[in-house]
Amino acid sequence: MASSISSSVSAGAGGGPTLLTLLTDSDKLQTTNWNEWKRTISSILHIKGLMGYADGTVRPPLKARPLPIPNTATPATPTPAAQVTSPTSNPFIAAMQQQDSAQSTGGAFGLTPVQGSSLPKPLPQLPIQHGDWDCSDAAAAAHITLNIKNQAILSKFRDGASAYEIWSSLCARFERANGILALQA
Repeated sequence: MASSISSSVSAGAGGGPTLLTLLTDSDKLQTTNWNEWKRTISSILHIKGLMGYADGTVRPPLKARPLPIPNTATPATPTPAAQVTSPTSNPFIAAMQQQDSAQSTGGAFGLTPVQGSSLPKPLPQLPIQHGDWDCSDAAAAAHITLNIKNQAILSKFRDGASAYEIWSSLCARFERANGILALQA
């Protein structure tokens, strides 16, 4: 199947160039080559670190909700011009608080901490930012849709559909059809 890859196109994005892998027309998704196409596109998405966007395991980040600062300023003090983000709505802070709580009680491993021991705290995984998530999701969606030849299949997706919406729709359609064909055989 390596010979079926025709080219890679550089599509600049906010985080740098993303190479889109385009299959030859004969290897793009039609109505009869689902299994081979799915295997190829899955491999491409895995290699590029984008499969989680297609299968839904990489979820979009929660948006932080800004909290207004009450206007308690007196004429001598300036009024705050900015809004602050609630610490509990910040996923990074929430993850750190949850981790601190689990480690202080030993809940992370079901253990009771020994007095006087101080284990180093592992760094929490940084949450993905909205712009980064949007860019990666768009790259995954482009890998899928640009490798569909059949316009009837392609026309089922709205503009701006997420990679997960596109991938799950394709899987539902073609795997159900393949199951029916297998039963008929």
